[in-house]
Amino acid sequence: MKRQHRAARAAADQALADWRADLRAARRAAGLTQAQAADAIGMAQPLWSAYERGAKAPSLRQAALMAAAVGLRLPP
Repeated sequence: MKRQHRAARAAADQALADWRADLRAARRAAGLTQAQAADAIGMAQPLWSAYERGAKAPSLRQAALMAAAVGLRLPP
């Protein structure tokens, strides 16, 4: 059971890391700074940065708002 838990945790961590990389790439492709993207959704730039760096994990709502701000779709 512990092995399954570790595997699931590793998969979730990798999915979040992939999402952060996709978010950063989409933001840059949109020509937006972190401050501009954060401002578009009423978020402070340091918080956006923390999410993008992986220092914090966004809620699903925050992730959806961030994705929409840079034209990124969340997986179903």
